Amino acid sequence: MSLKEGLGLKLNPVGIKISEDVLGKAISKPEYFDKLVRESAVTGKTFIATNDKLTDPYSHVSLGFEEPKYIKDYEPRIKKKVKSVKIGPVEDADVVLFIVNPEQGMRF
Repeated sequence: MSLKEGLGLKLNPVGIKISEDVLGKAISKPEYFDKLVRESAVTGKTFIATNDKLTDPYSHVSLGFEEPKYIKDYEPRIKKKVKSVKIGPVEDADVVLFIVNPEQGMRF
């Protein structure tokens, strides 16, 4: 039984792997981080995002690609220097995201 079935989820859990190295071939066109997470949850696809492929400026700082320029105490954020983020399977992930409805959230 998969994690999705075991928890009664409609969408796949999404693993996020943060790396100081490039984990593979990056996506071809710039996208929003949250769009990639949603697409991975729906389709089960895996994406590799690098700093130049994320269009959301907040993702650059939150995910550790860049240091904050104007707000020095910007939190939460990853403070190590990140080169790529893998969005996809939960195996070997640093963080697992679940897209749930309110009822499912209450059960967690």
